[in-house]
Amino acid sequence: MKENQVEKAYQLISDMIFKYQLPPGSFVSDYTLSKILGMSRTPVRQAIMLLLNDGLVLATGKGFKVPEITLESIDALYDARQCLECSILRFSLQKGIEPASLALLRKEVALEQQCNQNGNIIETLSHDLEFHRILNSLCRNQNLENAFNKLVPQMMMLNVFSLASPNLDTPRVYSEICDAIENGDTDAACSKLAASIESGRVQKKNAIKKFGSYGMEGIYNFIAHSFLASLKK
Repeated sequence: MKENQVEKAYQLISDMIFKYQLPPGSFVSDYTLSKILGMSRTPVRQAIMLLLNDGLVLATGKGFKVPEITLESIDALYDARQCLECSILRFSLQKGIEPASLALLRKEVALEQQCNQNGNIIETLSHDLEFHRILNSLCRNQNLENAFNKLVPQMMMLNVFSLASPNLDTPRVYSEICDAIENGDTDAACSKLAASIESGRVQKKNAIKKFGSYGMEGIYNFIAHSFLASLKK
């Protein structure tokens, strides 16, 4: 029961972080969160330590807070993604990718395209992330998968910037990556993946520029309101 409470607290708090109900820079207090969540402080405190391990909160001299998002933090994440994901894809292609795995990738592309057409950008984000999860699982190497999974929380924090600056061309690019994989063209597949990741970097930075007059707080509020609006649909 105790472990279930810690897991529940982790899920609830991380969800608040991903939906910017606890925006970057927010102070994270076990006392305050226990009141909000209606839970005792012990599982909330333990959940915060798990969040610290996953990079979703940072330790400060005064406690814990959600990491700030800066142009430098965007570059740090996307540099890591470029190095890791392209290397994993090249390695996976050397080992061989089964048709069934490729079919899973194409399924996520189709679902993302459908969400774009329906104007459901929030749901699009989940399929976009799942595409990358599947792509990086094709290496069949747990160490490499774990390395990618360590980046996922940061990706989830930044992917919601797509709400401010959507890129509706992504499914087409992902389809081209799938085509290159199917054709066994390693260089083309890796090149297209690298270009797609770089496009994501530019997209996130453009979102900051787009809302520059409102400051980062304006972006955070926009994202939080977008999630609330999606719940009312």
